This record gives sequence, structure tokens and C-alpha cells, in this order.
Amino acid sequence: MRKWATGLLCLLLLAVGWGGNLPSASAGGMVLKATKDTYVQKNSNTDFSAGNYQWNVLISNSSLVQHGVFQFDLAGLGDIDSAILAVNVKDSNLGQAFTLQAYEMQNTAWVNDQDLGSGLTGNNSVIGLEIAGALVSVAGKGSYELDVTSYVRREQSEGAGKVTVALGLVEQISGRYAYITLATRNADGQDKAARLLVSAQSGGPAGQLPKPAISIPEGLDTDGLTSTRFTPWLSQLHLAKQEQIEAGYKGGEASQYIFSMDVSRSDPSRLVFGTDTTGIWKSEDGGGTWQPSTGNFGAMGVMAVAFDPDDAAVIYALGSSAESPQTWVTPAATGLYKSVDGGGTWTLLYPAIVTRYSKSQLIAFGQTAAGQKIVYAGTQNDGLLKSVDEIAFFPVGSLTGTGIIYDVEVHGQKVLAATEQRGVLVSGDEGLTWTELNNGISGGKKAISLAVNPKDSGHWLVIANGDIYQTYNGGLLWTLAAAKGQISASSGDATYQKLEFSALPASGEPHLYLSLSATQYNLRVSDDYGATWNKPVHHTELAYMRDNWGFYSEAFAVDKHDSEKLWVPFDDEIYFSGNGGRDFSPSSSGFSGVRANFFLFDPLDEQNIYISAYDRGISRSIPLAQLPGGQRGKFPIFNYLMDDRYAPRFEGQKTTYGLARDPANPDHLFTSIGSWSKVSLAESLDGGLNWTRHEEVINTSNFMVLQYHEEDSDFIYAGRYYSSNGGASWQLTGEGYTVRAISPVDNDVVFAVRTGTNDIVVSRNRGLTWSDVVTLGSPRTITPDAADVNSFWVGRWNAGPHKITMEPVSGQVLINREYGADEGLLPSPSGNIAVWSVAQDPHNSQHLIAGGSDQQRMSPLPGFFESYDGGENWSLVPGMEGTGDIWVIQFHPGLPQVWLGTSAGTWIYEYEKR
Repeated sequence: MRKWATGLLCLLLLAVGWGGNLPSASAGGMVLKATKDTYVQKNSNTDFSAGNYQWNVLISNSSLVQHGVFQFDLAGLGDIDSAILAVNVKDSNLGQAFTLQAYEMQNTAWVNDQDLGSGLTGNNSVIGLEIAGALVSVAGKGSYELDVTSYVRREQSEGAGKVTVALGLVEQISGRYAYITLATRNADGQDKAARLLVSAQSGGPAGQLPKPAISIPEGLDTDGLTSTRFTPWLSQLHLAKQEQIEAGYKGGEASQYIFSMDVSRSDPSRLVFGTDTTGIWKSEDGGGTWQPSTGNFGAMGVMAVAFDPDDAAVIYALGSSAESPQTWVTPAATGLYKSVDGGGTWTLLYPAIVTRYSKSQLIAFGQTAAGQKIVYAGTQNDGLLKSVDEIAFFPVGSLTGTGIIYDVEVHGQKVLAATEQRGVLVSGDEGLTWTELNNGISGGKKAISLAVNPKDSGHWLVIANGDIYQTYNGGLLWTLAAAKGQISASSGDATYQKLEFSALPASGEPHLYLSLSATQYNLRVSDDYGATWNKPVHHTELAYMRDNWGFYSEAFAVDKHDSEKLWVPFDDEIYFSGNGGRDFSPSSSGFSGVRANFFLFDPLDEQNIYISAYDRGISRSIPLAQLPGGQRGKFPIFNYLMDDRYAPRFEGQKTTYGLARDPANPDHLFTSIGSWSKVSLAESLDGGLNWTRHEEVINTSNFMVLQYHEEDSDFIYAGRYYSSNGGASWQLTGEGYTVRAISPVDNDVVFAVRTGTNDIVVSRNRGLTWSDVVTLGSPRTITPDAADVNSFWVGRWNAGPHKITMEPVSGQVLINREYGADEGLLPSPSGNIAVWSVAQDPHNSQHLIAGGSDQQRMSPLPGFFESYDGGENWSLVPGMEGTGDIWVIQFHPGLPQVWLGTSAGTWIYEYEKR
């Protein structure tokens, strides 16, 4: 073999390595042609002068066996003087690499050419490749003697010809990657090379080795790690990844923002936190595991939680709207709540409006001069509330005109408040009168967080007008401690949000903690009162989502007795530090909050499940088919497929809506990805590891269908678009129509909503022409009847479901019936019946499940409802914890299960057990 070729091959194998960046680039004359079922990515770091050019093809097992034929098209390269071809296989399980024999082509003739048959004659010849000295059988001829079957075929054609490489990897193998490298030298001496990366397993993003086989200790209760069962018929599913299960760590994908958090002074094993949408959660084992704590709690959002300092069974909470503006709030359901049974049940003590703002500390405890306990609580409309009997609360002082109260602190006989319009306020008479202490603070009077040094009662810090100030004389004079942007962050938009001291250590100085917004891992720690700040080390191995974006700064809790312990939500997943914030590890077992909007089930494998979700992309199950002792877990574990830094996203967002699987290739998927209001179509050819966006397909509605036609797999519906050639090209179904549902009786019959209206329309020819059906206020979902092509259900934002029946020929509406309280559907505390989704049992058309979310009044719903008589009568299915908001309901096609996506994660209803 010529020396230049040998050197180039070595350079390729060393320089490219096992990974590589994978954005697009121009081929510069070299073209790789692959079959439709391959996924091609190009390397932008092209350096022809160094002979370094790679293409990467990532294919899953099933595709690779059927479609693993890749072609180098050498046309356009000019006269090729010589070339080499090499295949290098990496086996991550065995921890070693196999290098296949390299071959050189001189003057369009292959050296070491060996005809192995397979019907190729003339200018077509086959080269056998070797692994560890053993000749591998030819693809399509003989059995798979080894794990890898390869051949190279040279086809003479016009120009320089083509080189085709076929690589087949048996499906049982895992953790194996192959690199195919083709290097050429033109007659004019110009060097070019191309490289393919072929994966034997859908185990991770391109450029990463797949994960090894699951290793589960014998006797391990996997269902106990992947779920929490609340009734015999109802379980909360915790998305748990492989590393968590192997470590015996209970799953929990978190993902709902934590706006308040506290740890009990009297029993540090008790913790509680409040979220913006799923109410209250509690832990009784120091944050090791969490469970919902929302009995009779009438609000979705929680802006403050606090344990009574003397009794861990007594907890106070301020319930708020889950959204702004506050005019949406139902005052009868929001305000100050109290629990006397450790968060088991709650009682509303004082109805009030509470501003939706994270990081607030709005509940504080003090004492009268006579030693009687005082409880304070900050509200928006009634200022500061006060109670001296822990039951009756009343507004105190003149804080009703301060705007938002952001922080309330009590130290001795002083009450401190950080306010929106009057800055720092101090009261020495239990809140009756207040004094402004803003001397030295510039830029306005907006203070959002206060911290008092436990070692020096006159040393305070405050975040005011975006800067940090401190005082050493109890607020008489403030000096600037840190200007905006002075403390390092990964984002220029990061702002200071919350300050808090640790408990006073036995010796030395307390830690000072600062949370930032809009930056990754947003906590900073200072051991010198803010002179310097350190970023903690984060151990993410057991986190379900390892890539933390830190969009919001969230509340955190410090142990009131141990200066080294604190719990911090990083991008919603709770982490714990036992060394003063130097190191953090996940501590969110059982806290689930990924809000699913679609479940993609596999009729051929009951545990092959994809979940698409708001804000969080896609997760895919790992079936536990071969547990030790022949056991099989009921609930699978899940891998998170979009644990990335910048992609795949559309306009910076990665909410996904729906999934469609190619009937001819299970690894060929479509999804829509983007924000809550605008999405782009995305396609994957490797089971969801990598995605390519079809930027010509943009939907401005997230309530859309993404589905293959059951009888014509080339036809795909995608909201306002459809494809009739398997996704190669797309066109509008009709101007202004978004497909919401497809009849299971006849896939040619589709239902849509006209953009900007409440008009529901129907097409009986796949969306080519449309007819008006009915106009209903705020339609959200449409569920066609599985037994009658002319009937369908409509779920609405703020009402019970409607059953619509059309006349078969004319399409005229024969029945339009709304179901509500008379049929057994229960309202939220605001009085709203909000049934978004109706799901129909594929094996029993009379069996229905319905549920929704009160997005008009932002209050929790009772849960979901069931009917066994076609919707004539409904009953509440008991046992669902949390705020009961339901975003999607789907029956499993092969198991007696109903899967429900909520803000408290995924719930599974096994209806035969009820």
C-alpha cells in the first residue's frame, strides 16, 4: 500500500477519534449517497489540506440489518489515482477495538480484490473484510458467523465510479460502532477522504458510545423505583433512567418550578416545597423521597411554605394562581392555608391574592413581648397578615400600599420586609408601624430579598434595584456590595434573586448563599460575606436530566441547625449539599413533573413507549424483559433522549407535540418541536437520538395531529400539513385548517379547527376539501368515535365534553350534547368543569376516560372520570394526588391501562383492578 494512503488512514483514525461535531457542511465535491432509511450528518470541521473529512451515519439495529447499505459516489472528484478503504469497529462492552483490513485502490482497480460470489460479475467485485483475522460471511450469503458482516462492492460507472459498503450488525449485539473510512488521491495529487459512523444500537446521541446492557441486582423491586402506587388501580410513574435503577435510586423527573421550600426546625428530616402548578410536596426522610401533599389544598401555585418552628406537624402555605394576571385568581381558593397533620390535609384560614413570584419568603414567626407566638404572612391585596392564636389572621400596619411584598424576616422584636414600592421596611412594634430604611440605596425602591447575619444582628444584606447592598448598622446606611452582573454567571441576563445565610456554625463564619436567574446551576456560595463567590460542583450522574439550563432562580432551604446542609432545586430537580454548598447531588426521588402530551405505544412490544412532553422533549422506555430470575417489571425505565445543550430545538425551545412511527421502519419517527405556540416538524431515522428539522413545515398551533395513514404509509398528517411521499415533501391541507383528529374507522376522515375560530370542520378525503360541522367555544381536543365514523367527542377549556353526531351523507349535526354535573362530572373549587380530553377504550367503545385542567381559574380539579355506558354517566376515579390537572389521556393498545399526562408526571390507571 502506498505510503501516502497509510499516512492518511492513520491521520483519519487518530484525528477524527470516536466522537466529533456533527453540524452540516458542504461536501466540496465528494458526495455520500445512502438509502432513505439512514440518517446522515456532516462534519463542519472539514480540512481538506489535512485530508480530514468525515460523514457520520447513525442507524439503529433494526434499520441497520435491513438498510445498512451506504454508497460513496466518487463522481466529480476527477481521475482518482488511488484510494484506500478501511473499517474500524469499536465494541464498548468489551472495551476494545477491532481494526478491519484496509484496502487500496490504484487506477480504479482494487488491490487484494477477492470475488466472494453473491452474483456479482464483470466490473462488479466484492472485497472480503476481516475482523481479528477471521473472514466474515458476505451479506445476504450464508449465516452471520460473527457480530459484524461486511462487504465492499466496486461498481464501474461513468466518471470515477462508485464504492458501496454494506454493513450488517445482528440485532442482539449492543454497544458496537463501526467506522468506514474512504480516502482518495486524485491524479493531480489532491487528497480527500470520507468517513461513516455506523451504530449497532440506539444508545445515545451521535458521537457517543451506547450504554452497556442493563445490570440490575437480582431481587431488586424495579416497580418500586419506577413508580409509587397510591391505590391498587392507580400508580404515579417516575421516569427513571438506567443509572438510577442500577444504583437503587427511585426515579423522578421533577420539571415543575419550585417557588418555595422549607425544612423543619424541630425535625430536619421533614421538608416541604411548593410549586407553580402542582401544589405542595413533602419529604419525611431528609429529602430522600418525595410525595404529593395536596389534600384539600385549593390552589395550583404555592408561593410560600413554612414549618412551625416548634412543631413539624404544623405547616403554613400561601396558595396562589398558577399564572398571571392575578385577576384570573379565584380568591376563595387562594390565600393562607394551614396543615396540622404534616401536610396530609389543608385548611384555608384566610382567602387572599398572592403574587406569583418565585424565591419569596413570605411566612415568618415571631414573639410578643410576653412570649406568645406570632405568625406573619405577606399577601398582595391585604398586605401583611398577623395572627397571635395561629388560627385567626388579620391585616396589620400600613403595608397595603407597598405593592408586592417579596420577603418577610423576623429577628428578635424586629420585623423586616422587602417591598416593591417602599424598599426595605422595619417594624419594632409587631407590624403596627413601619420605617423605611433605604439610605444609600440608589435607583429606586424595589427590594426583593433580605438576609440577616446570624453572627451579627446589625449586618444585613438586601437585593435592591438589581444590585446587592449591605449594612452594618441595622439598615441606617447601606453600601454597594455587588453591582449588577459583577458576580459571574453564564448569561449576561442573569440577575440576583435571593440571599440567605446558613445556620451559625460552631466555629468560623456562616455561609452566604445567592441564587441567580437565567444561568445554569444558579447558586453561588460565599464564605467571606460576599467578598468572593464560588460556584458549586454538581454531580449529575443520577439526575434524570443532566443538562441544567437554570432559566429561573428557585427557592431553596437551609437547615436551621446544621450550617452545612441545604437543598436547592436546579432547573426543578432537587439537589442536596452536606458540605455548605461546595458539592451537590440529586435528591429528588419520587418528585415527578414532566407534563406529557402524547404517548407513542408499540402494538408489538407493550413496554416500548415514547413520551413527548411540554418543555422537555422526548423520553423513551427501556423494556425490562430479562430481569434476574426471569422476572419482568410492570413499568419500564426510561432514557431521556434530549439531554442536550443547544439542539434539537426550534427557536430555542424543545416542547414536542406528538410522535408518529413509520409502519415500515420503527426507528423512523416524526415529531413537532418548538414552543407552546409555534413548532417545526422534525424527523429522526435512529429511534429519536438525532433529529433533522423540516423548517418548511411550521405550525402555529400546538393542538395538532401527527399520524400516519393506517392503510397508506406514505401519507402522513402533521397539523396544517400533510405528506403523500413518506415525508419527503409537505403541503398544506387547506389554508387555515389544523388537523386535530383522524377517524380510526376510516383514516380518510379527518377533523380540524379553522385557525382563529372555534369552527370544527371535517374532511372525508384526507384534507383535500372541508365541510363545516359545528362551532363550540374553546375546543381543545377532538376524539373520533372508534365505532362510528360520524360521531366524535370534543374536549373544551372550560366546560364539560360535547358528543357530536353527524348525518352520514349531508354531514348535518344530528346530536350536540354537553355532559356536565348532571352526569357526574365534578367542578374545580372555582366552579369550572374543564374536561379537555376524552379517551375511548379500543376494545370497548362504551368505556371512556375524561379529564382536564382548569386553565381559566387556575385551580385544581378532582382528577379524572370514567364511564362504562358511552358517557351517559360518569364517576370520579379516586386516588390521584396532586392538583389533578390532566393534559392527555390514552389507552394502552395491548394492556388494560390508561396513561395520563399531568403536571405531577405520568399516572397509570389499571382499570381492571378497580
